[in-house]
Amino acid sequence: MGDLVSLKTEIEHEGELLIFEGFESAILGYGSRHGMEGPVVVYDRDTCIEIIRGDSGCTVEEAEDFFIEVFLDHDRGAASPFFVNIAPAQEH
Repeated sequence: MGDLVSLKTEIEHEGELLIFEGFESAILGYGSRHGMEGPVVVYDRDTCIEIIRGDSGCTVEEAEDFFIEVFLDHDRGAASPFFVNIAPAQEH
């Protein structure tokens, strides 16, 4: 768990978009909805967890706790990104 403390997530501001350094491979694209000031970055939650685990060697539970603490428990205003869970493909 000590390695998680050293895992840094630096935020780059690209205009009004927040990019978490080291998590670029988890970016799915950009999203918006009615009432938002502009688009925000959309991240794949599972890929974020994998990146945390790969950087720190922690358990899935530790990575999820860290993800919640660092990414979800902080309001970054209108540019706060979306984190999505990718649903498995369904057969029609």
